[in-house]
Amino acid sequence: MIATIFVDAIADGMLARVMHADVAVLLLALGGLLIAVEFNAPGTIVPGATGLFFVLLAAYALLHLPLHAWAVALLFVSFGLMAAEVKLPTAGVLGLLGVAGLVLALGNLVAAAPEHPGVSWPVAIGAGVGFGGIATALAILGERARRAKVLTGAEAMVGHIAIAQTNLEPNGVVAVRGELWQARLMEPSTLLSAGSEVKIAGFDGLVLVVTPSNVKA
Repeated sequence: MIATIFVDAIADGMLARVMHADVAVLLLALGGLLIAVEFNAPGTIVPGATGLFFVLLAAYALLHLPLHAWAVALLFVSFGLMAAEVKLPTAGVLGLLGVAGLVLALGNLVAAAPEHPGVSWPVAIGAGVGFGGIATALAILGERARRAKVLTGAEAMVGHIAIAQTNLEPNGVVAVRGELWQARLMEPSTLLSAGSEVKIAGFDGLVLVVTPSNVKA
């Protein structure tokens, strides 16, 4: 009984502190950053779980505070602009607009009243620029890493020269980088004899698609 009362008292005290607009916004920004870290390093679990807890705690607090609807809408628009920056080559324009919108939205998110002040501008600027800048940078780096993934197998051989080990009529076997691969001529009407050089133009499953090469051995 005493333990329950003690735990309830701690929980009530924690929630009372979270109900402050500045604290809620800081928790929201920190939680969002931790979730962004989890997306860039999947499997770590701790950042994602902690971030989700912070975001839920912030959401609980904000739902009990009077919010400006237009600021909430601007918040989502800002997230959209930052997400678009990751996919579109805008040289940072959309990202900067997203961060600026995020700061403006956070600064006006909570309707100030005598019993609960709104979000202070230093907190709005710090949370908006910190979260917006770091989250966008992490997302861009993650996207670049995915695009620059190490090519392996058949995909890495595109553009290489191979030597036909059998006649290509149009199917056969070629040697490339010391390995033997099944190959097929891109033009079925073209026939090549064993020993001919071919250029790897693509692949179909585990079969290389090749074309005649003008490169001499």
